[in-house]
Amino acid sequence: MQVLNRSLLEITVSEVAEIFKEIRERPSRLFEMIRMDIREVVGKYLTELMNVELTHFLGRALRSDRRDSGQPS
Repeated sequence: MQVLNRSLLEITVSEVAEIFKEIRERPSRLFEMIRMDIREVVGKYLTELMNVELTHFLGRALRSDRRDSGQPS
């Protein structure tokens, strides 16, 4: 089983304070942020899922992976 890479989020205290201030001023902005984050996460998940399908189940790497490893496309 392959484990998806997890990204590390780095954020400063002032950035957190600014986000909370913006949410207090415009609560609907919170839902916009959530929607954007969900799209990004789902997109990354589906890309990784396709990569796993191609490499594990079909036995071939994506073209970009082959180029990186020096194999012909």
